[in-house]
Amino acid sequence: MRRREFLLTVLGGVAAGWLGPPWPALAGPMPTPPAAAPGLRLALLADAHLEGGNPSHPRARALAQCVTHINSLNPAPDLAVFLGDLAHAGDADALALGRELLHELCVPLRLLRGEHDGHGPWRSLFGEAHFAESHRGVHLLGVDTALPRAGAPAFRVGPGQRRRLRQELSGLDPDTPVVILSHAPLYQMYRPWRFWTADAGEVQALLAPFTRVVLLHGHVHRDLRLCHARLVFQGLPATSWALPDVRQGTPGGPLPCPTRAAGGPGCGWSVLTIPDTTQDLWVRSYGLDAFPGATL
Repeated sequence: MRRREFLLTVLGGVAAGWLGPPWPALAGPMPTPPAAAPGLRLALLADAHLEGGNPSHPRARALAQCVTHINSLNPAPDLAVFLGDLAHAGDADALALGRELLHELCVPLRLLRGEHDGHGPWRSLFGEAHFAESHRGVHLLGVDTALPRAGAPAFRVGPGQRRRLRQELSGLDPDTPVVILSHAPLYQMYRPWRFWTADAGEVQALLAPFTRVVLLHGHVHRDLRLCHARLVFQGLPATSWALPDVRQGTPGGPLPCPTRAAGGPGCGWSVLTIPDTTQDLWVRSYGLDAFPGATL
């Protein structure tokens, strides 16, 4: 699909049945879903971009603060997922620090790999960068979209993971709620910023039979909701820094990035709730400044 056609589709799309209230700006508190039961709750973090093993660095403090906020939630989330770019340059010390910070979470944790996380140190610290599991009737599939090599022009899921996805999905009822989690967005919007996964169309085809699908991703460093056909794509804020909204225009050149000295400040994290007795998807983003006493 050409970028122009995709943009026209996603910017005009709706997600009937899946979406509750619009995802607000970075602020709290979280609204109460209309169901009596709490349903599945996921805490979502992404894009810490830690540099080195210094816990006093602003980005490390921002990630630690997000962890503290998640631990304060009542009721607690069922699961926390970090969606890639824990480190900024695949540095082993940064990954080790990120592991230490995230393991302070009081809920089970899953991690996915981003293009900045590298290969060797990641596997030794975290193991495989994909997962498949069910919680409260919702099927979760974590996908590894790390670039196949440094400087590659596009992300890719790859034939091996597509076969795994096909096997996981083959036994599910089409009305099963399916949540796909990845670092890179599984669409093709803007190649210079790597908002582009080469085999996104093939992944989307595997999801076509399902009536309730949301695809959560990092990489875009902001709240970014797009709809295409019956698929809902939900970009997540970063704990490090924000990026421009690609829907408002894309200047030429590479993806903007703060200088090494900028260091932050942190932006936020998110909670996703799928109530037990409704078809609504509730998502709330929290900014670090939404909590009294939050300082960086």
